[in-house]
Amino acid sequence: MLAQQVIEEAERGLALLLLDFDQAGQWAARSPELLGQLTAVVNEYDRILATVRLEVIARASDHLE
Repeated sequence: MLAQQVIEEAERGLALLLLDFDQAGQWAARSPELLGQLTAVVNEYDRILATVRLEVIARASDHLE
């Protein structure tokens, strides 16, 4: 399981990246840690999708809507 801190840091880093793009109109170089954090989040999501029944994911998605 992925540490909550990694998810929060990735979220903050991505938000800053998008804010920089919105203000400057171009992608600014960010820390290499951001790429690692985003990779970890995507890999964890992929692991969850591979191990959780589709029915559970569908119910959770419906609940969020």
